[in-house]
Amino acid sequence: ISSLLTSIEKIENSEEESENDLYKDLYELKLNNNQLELINHYRGVPFIHNASIVNIEKDKIRVKAEKIQVKAIKYEKKTTIHFEDKIVNAKFDSYDEVSNTLCLKDLHEVDTSAKDRKTVRVDPDELFTASIFANSERYNYKVESLASNAISFRAKNITNKLRSGDKVDIVIGFKTEHEASFDNKIVHKERIAIKALVYKVEKLDNDYSKIIFIYELSFGDRKILEHYISQRQLELVKEFKELRF
Repeated sequence: ISSLLTSIEKIENSEEESENDLYKDLYELKLNNNQLELINHYRGVPFIHNASIVNIEKDKIRVKAEKIQVKAIKYEKKTTIHFEDKIVNAKFDSYDEVSNTLCLKDLHEVDTSAKDRKTVRVDPDELFTASIFANSERYNYKVESLASNAISFRAKNITNKLRSGDKVDIVIGFKTEHEASFDNKIVHKERIAIKALVYKVEKLDNDYSKIIFIYELSFGDRKILEHYISQRQLELVKEFKELRF
């Protein structure tokens, strides 16, 4: 028991030292008037802006940030901070509208960030359709996110239906808009058949799972899908700006 307690104490001391080092680095950043970078997302769309440190407290920091970033942080109740070679997750604590000062708490270092993603992910619109064909069955699950090389679904009770490494066919359908003469727009109905691989199945709560598929599209299909994703990004940015909470 004593050896176990000693091990726990060493872990706790190590965590405290790591936290102290983090706040020392933040204090040095403030002294040098250097800025942080804040990363948030709304339905897949990234919001990335710089912020300046106003004050550093025992377990919190106060920063000034762009209004759109503040809104994204209040929406997600958290943010990811980048500075120097560090990646730090933090929770939203409070916001002072008068001084435009944001308070962040529970800061801790992490190894990865959504900023490192090579492709943009978005939530598709309500008219977007996707069907999975595997094991002589057709599955229609809710699409959670879409990228030019991956798609994820939220599904209930999929035990033994789909496993990591399975090869499947996915057919997606959506609409794209294209500029025409005299400020008119042409709407195309698109349909892409995809050869995909089950990359990961993650257990969620209440019998739900998240299934991630990866794929490589032909040049033509990828350009069509990228056009849709870009179009969807603009729609989501507009939606976010109009959001009230």
